[in-house]
Amino acid sequence: MRLRELFEAPATAVMAFGRMNPPTIGHAKLVDAIKSQPGDPFIFLSQSQKPKTDPLSFQDKLRYAKFFFPNVTIGNPEVKTIIQALQKVEALGYQQLIYVAGSDRLQSFEELLNKYNGKDYTFKSIKVVSAGERDPDADGAEGMSASKMRQAAIDNDIESFKQGVPQQEVADEMFAAVRKGMGVMDAVPAEGIEEAEVTPGQTLPKQIKVLKMPTPPQAPTGPDGTDENGTSIGTTPKGNRSVKSGAGTYIFTPKGKLMLYMT
Repeated sequence: MRLRELFEAPATAVMAFGRMNPPTIGHAKLVDAIKSQPGDPFIFLSQSQKPKTDPLSFQDKLRYAKFFFPNVTIGNPEVKTIIQALQKVEALGYQQLIYVAGSDRLQSFEELLNKYNGKDYTFKSIKVVSAGERDPDADGAEGMSASKMRQAAIDNDIESFKQGVPQQEVADEMFAAVRKGMGVMDAVPAEGIEEAEVTPGQTLPKQIKVLKMPTPPQAPTGPDGTDENGTSIGTTPKGNRSVKSGAGTYIFTPKGKLMLYMT
C-alpha cells in the first residue's frame, strides 16, 4: 500500500513570483529556499517595465536570472501575473503547491493564494513557506534589495552595485543595462540657468538640456595605443576594451558589446 501511495503521490511545484529588477544576492537566497523544498523549482518574473522601478526588460531579467540561477525553471512569456503563474503550474500537471515568500509577506500570500484556489486554479494543497528574514540595514544577502541596486545605478556607484550581483562576471554589463533602462544620462544646464549641485535623492532642475550619447565607435580589435586623431585604445585588467576620444570614453566587453559610456 505504501509503495502504491508513493507512486501515486501528486506532483509538487515549489515556486515564487517576483520582479527581480535587477536580480540580486537576496534573490539568490530566495532561490536556495525554493530548492530546499521537496518539489520541482519554478520562478516566474513580472513583465512590467518602468524607468524608476523596473528598468530591465523581461527578456534581460530572464537572461540574467537563468545565468545566476541554473537548475530552476525560470520565467514564461505567457505569464504576467501571479494568478497566471499558478494556472501555468496547474496546467503542467502539478497538484500540490509550495509557495516561497519573504517572512514579512507570509500571511498576505497565504490569504491570496487560498482565496482563488478552486476558482482560478485548483490545487489539492497550498503551503506558503518563508524564504528567510530580511533586515534592510544588514550587510550581505539579508540587507540587499533591488531598490538599493537601482539607487547605486542612479548614483553611478558601480562598487556598491557589484556587492549585490550574484556573479561578478556580468556585474559591469548589468550595471550599464540598469542605468540605460533608468534613463540615467549626463546633463548640462540650459543657457542662462546656473548649474546646481544635485545630490542623491534630489530631482534635477526642470530647465535642463539632456545630452544623448553620441553614436559609439566600432569595438577595437587592434592593439592598444593612440592614433593621429588622439583616439586612445586600451585594455582593462578584466580584459574589457576602452576607446577614449573627445566624445567620451566607451567600454566594450571582450566580445565587442558596448556596456558603459562616460563623459
